[in-house]
Amino acid sequence: MSRFAPIGVALAVVLAVTLAVASDIGAVPRYMPDQVIVKLKADVALAVGQNKGRVMTGISSLDHVGARVQAQSFTRAIPHAEPPPYGSDRNGLSQYYLVTLPKGGDVEAAIAEYANDPNVEIAEPNYIEKLTALTPNDPLYSDQWTHHQTSDVDIDTDEAWDLELGDSTVVIGIVDSGVLYEHEDLKPSVWVNPGEDLDGDGVVWDMDDIDGIDNDGNGYIDDLIGYDFFSGTTGCWPGEDCSVADNDPADFTGHGTHVSGIAAATTGNGLGVAGIAGGNRAARHPGCKIMCLRSGWLADDGIGYVNMLACSQGLDYAVANGASVVNGSWGSSGTLIQTAAQNAVNAGLTFTYAAGNDGVEAFGAVANVPEVIVVAWLNKFNKKDISSNYGTRVNISAPGGDITNTYGQFGVASYASLSGTSMAAPTVAGVAALVKSHHPWMTRAEIDTIVINNVDDVYADNPSYIGKLGSGRVNAYKALATLSTADFTTDTTWGNVPLTVNFTDASPNAPSGPYHYTFGDGAEAFTANASNVYSTPGIYDVTFTATGPSGPHTRIKPNWIVALADTIEYQDIQLDVAFQSKDKVPVRVHNTHAMNQITLPFRLTGTPNIFIDSLTLGPRTTGWTKTLTFDNRFAGQIAWRLDMPAGMPLDAGDGIVAYLWVRSGNGNSVGTVETVDSATYSSNYLRLVSDVADFKPKFVQGSITMYNPCSCPFQCDYDESGFLDALDFNSMIDILFFSAPDVTDPGCPTSRSDFNNDTFPDAIDLNDLIDHLFFSGPGPVDPCAP
Repeated sequence: MSRFAPIGVALAVVLAVTLAVASDIGAVPRYMPDQVIVKLKADVALAVGQNKGRVMTGISSLDHVGARVQAQSFTRAIPHAEPPPYGSDRNGLSQYYLVTLPKGGDVEAAIAEYANDPNVEIAEPNYIEKLTALTPNDPLYSDQWTHHQTSDVDIDTDEAWDLELGDSTVVIGIVDSGVLYEHEDLKPSVWVNPGEDLDGDGVVWDMDDIDGIDNDGNGYIDDLIGYDFFSGTTGCWPGEDCSVADNDPADFTGHGTHVSGIAAATTGNGLGVAGIAGGNRAARHPGCKIMCLRSGWLADDGIGYVNMLACSQGLDYAVANGASVVNGSWGSSGTLIQTAAQNAVNAGLTFTYAAGNDGVEAFGAVANVPEVIVVAWLNKFNKKDISSNYGTRVNISAPGGDITNTYGQFGVASYASLSGTSMAAPTVAGVAALVKSHHPWMTRAEIDTIVINNVDDVYADNPSYIGKLGSGRVNAYKALATLSTADFTTDTTWGNVPLTVNFTDASPNAPSGPYHYTFGDGAEAFTANASNVYSTPGIYDVTFTATGPSGPHTRIKPNWIVALADTIEYQDIQLDVAFQSKDKVPVRVHNTHAMNQITLPFRLTGTPNIFIDSLTLGPRTTGWTKTLTFDNRFAGQIAWRLDMPAGMPLDAGDGIVAYLWVRSGNGNSVGTVETVDSATYSSNYLRLVSDVADFKPKFVQGSITMYNPCSCPFQCDYDESGFLDALDFNSMIDILFFSAPDVTDPGCPTSRSDFNNDTFPDAIDLNDLIDHLFFSGPGPVDPCAP
């Protein structure tokens, strides 16, 4: 469990600004100025328009009311809600309308006017409610005790992750103050709308996808990661976005960012915190996705609020755009939000909802929907916090005190510890998302039942609240352990083709079958244990489905098998050892997928006349770095590691990655072979490393031929005295002009008299000898020189 470093100014600001405590249940809630929510009766149809500057509905009585209250507009509250057969609205959302009044209009008088109209079923304000978090308490303490705790009042997430990490097809709608979607620990988890992702790259807030067009036809322009439904209020904190609804659901309060991280912050990425359903980045397993649905803002009183219209629109968006789970960590009032909540659960979404932080036995309007999961708040001692609401309407309890997670007030990314039912509700949402990931075919009712019924006891520690904290404390492991779980092991995960891999069923709760493997290369099997031969190089996902009492479960292990045709080859060279020369041995790598690290060991075997000098990078590794990792040159052993700089992998291909420089000794061996050998060297040194594998490739030895083709030790030295003198001058004159026999040494391609090595002993050679003996000219040219 990680600890974060001091955040400095950012967290100092966090401590200075108070997040909202939930509004007192029973107090008169605040509402948006100049707005009225009206629900028309089911058989009423409108034809809204303008006539001489007046809003007209086509219904006389409504138009008269509109004239009296000076209605400025009369529009659908949930613009895209449609009843069957064209939409999913089975609860009357499409009958809700937003009436805007002139600035400073009398909201309560307008409500009374509309409530008396025979066509109106309900008239109410656009209620404002507070976010349900308390003040950050200890921003420097980041122990995420809810995952795993010695006293075991946690939710057993560590054990649950052995069964399920979360799946990217499961989307959690966070209806809140927005999400700081560029946060380092959230960005990989943010949902990207496939209908607006024009280039299909899945990049969060990608300007390449922003074109001003409603590409997916869902009624929202450029809603790439969700939407900002909030607009039109005053009294906002400086810098807060309180202008118009748009496609940027950025969070300014930090509340929605914290809630999002609890549910699905990116796990296993070496940063910050671990989200419950955040997958495991280190295992290349993306987790559940966060749909950013901004419905609130930070007011100039330092408190975060939402309004019911924006929350209702956010819920409707979640229904229409594929969310499986939705979380509400705020108070609620009125029938509009209650209807939107009913519509969401009827559409199959699990809805987790914060019970509130007033310490009373009462709840917001959303709790009137029986299918909504109402969550109370426990501290790290399994006690109901004094602030948490409670009662028989609570379905379940969850940790909510001292919860460290992603944060970012005023748009500055950080981490902080918060407390409240706001933290408890997304904890349950994360567990529900794990269950949905595990059995994606399950209905909302089935998922909710599993989560609520598989819990830890809370009443032994809370005897004063028997029956008022729900079924108990949520437990991720217990919920998943009731489900069929598929898993498998393999005897290897990489090797050279043809690669035989044996698969063994390792499902923890012994499913009875049927079974189904897909090996990624087009082959499949229908037994618990199977074998497959990979004949084509590649990286393969393996999928295994096993069926048990709760139904089928599918385990996907991405990039599990790496079938290779990769080689490291030391090429042959010829080296002239007679003159202490230096030359390079080209090192080639053939790799079938991108590499980011190469370890090259070298051992010279054979004669002792060649020595390792150095290593230089090759054409394929320009810009890489090299590190000497092992050096015993006296034994002819040495190794270097080549490392990829950021963003510069060694793409699949073939070519030279390095040059091993060697130098010769003084030996005169002819045709002697020195071998560059790693086969007899420690196999741990020869490695290729990529994002998906760390392996020893096939090795091809190279050889260095110490090349000394001839021996001419006495060129022009006729008396073999070891130096040239007048006697040698006389000998050459005798040979050239008086028919004395020339001398040819064995293995030498020319005679001793050929001073300039042009293969023709003549007067020029005599002149060269005279020049050398009497005028300090150069010596004879060695015919064995390279």
